[in-house]
Amino acid sequence: MHAMYASEMTLEDARQISVWSYDEPYSMYSMDSSIETVEELIAGDYYAVYSQSMLIGFYCTGRSAQVPSAKLQGVYSEGYIDIGLGLKPNMTGKGYGKDFMSFILDEVLKHSPKTRLRLTVAKWNTRAIRLYERFSFVEVKQFSRNKMTFLVMKQKKELKHQPENWPMLLVLFSKLIHFYLCKHT
Repeated sequence: MHAMYASEMTLEDARQISVWSYDEPYSMYSMDSSIETVEELIAGDYYAVYSQSMLIGFYCTGRSAQVPSAKLQGVYSEGYIDIGLGLKPNMTGKGYGKDFMSFILDEVLKHSPKTRLRLTVAKWNTRAIRLYERFSFVEVKQFSRNKMTFLVMKQKKELKHQPENWPMLLVLFSKLIHFYLCKHT
């Protein structure tokens, strides 16, 4: 996949995404193209993802990435940023997920480097769960809505964009250089 970039969701982006239709068993992720759906997509927590000026997906953060009924059940604790994402239907299942997810995590952590991340996924969506596990997300809760079980997953591993590790790494690196120079000069 070519280099990606993100921008705030525009009305045109929202209109395009609102008509995306996913094949079974992923049809629950299809949107209904209603005015309400388009308005939600441009409400401010959604971002369009492009590759070579082609709209290839989107992501959202915060409450927009949470299942509304789960909020009422107290599933989501404070201290995390929730993320949600969607790849264009004709790009799913073709190996683009890793690059797409990596890009989204980089984007979110670029703006909030000390953030702890969380996401919600349908339990039957093993393809997505395997991808999230590759990025150190682990299941911490389950809940049901309309006879469907969802997993809440939190990221356990600190990512490269979290700066609290850098001072220690710089000290170690400078000691290694000092040791090498002392031995070889």
